[in-house]
Amino acid sequence: CQACHQPKFEGGMPAPRLAGQSYEYLIKQMTSFADGTRTNSQDMVQIMTALSPADREAMARYIAGL
Repeated sequence: CQACHQPKFEGGMPAPRLAGQSYEYLIKQMTSFADGTRTNSQDMVQIMTALSPADREAMARYIAGL
C-alpha cells in the first residue's frame, strides 16, 4: 500500500491519503473496488479482489486507526 499511498499512508501522487479516513469510508471504497463498482484504478481492483473480506476489514481498521 505504501508504494502508492506513501509512508504513513499520507497520500500524494499517484494515490490519495488514507490515514485519518474513517473505517466506514475505507471499507466502502475497498469493497467497491473488490466488487467492481469502482473501477478508476485497475491496480486497486486487482489488489482488492485478491484479498478476502476479512483481510480488507482488518486493513481498513488498521488504517483508520492511524
